[in-house]
Amino acid sequence: EAVRQIATIEVADQVFPVMFGALESANPKVRWTAIQWIKDSGSSGKGLPKRLFELLNDPSEEVRNTAGELIARDLGKDGVPTLMDLFRKEAMNPTRSNLLLRQVLIRTLGVVGASAPEAADRVIPTLIQALSRPDQRKAASAALVALGERAVPSLLMVLKQGDVNRAPAAMEAMMQIGPEAAPEVVSLLTAR
Repeated sequence: EAVRQIATIEVADQVFPVMFGALESANPKVRWTAIQWIKDSGSSGKGLPKRLFELLNDPSEEVRNTAGELIARDLGKDGVPTLMDLFRKEAMNPTRSNLLLRQVLIRTLGVVGASAPEAADRVIPTLIQALSRPDQRKAASAALVALGERAVPSLLMVLKQGDVNRAPAAMEAMMQIGPEAAPEVVSLLTAR
């Protein structure tokens, strides 16, 4: 077993530079295969985090999503400041051309927040704000659902404020969160 593991490590060390280089391919299938190999092998190397952030804006949805998953896995809460800076920059000038990037940033923030509880408090306000834009609402709602009961107080605040733009998505997210949110939903509905 130990010999197999050592052989695997040596092969991965030799293959990583090739796969890292393949991330530059014009062919989206090649880029996806390379990033998927990097993800599955658990490999990392110099320059990978920077390249992953660049790949969040890849034309291929599969590449974007896998880059987000790798950022969440490899950087975790340490990636939150960069993710939030990128999102704020793109959200300040929302365009059709940066919509996919904004959505993958939202999803990645949700994954990081769900996997690193200490990051959840940092990402929830950004995700709540993202509910304001119709083109981000679905991704923001899904990210908040992934955070589970940690997102409930903020979602409840949106409902209590009566924000007509965000309230429907906040209510839907609370219902999807399930039993953790049920007492707050019931108390809010009976108070009206």
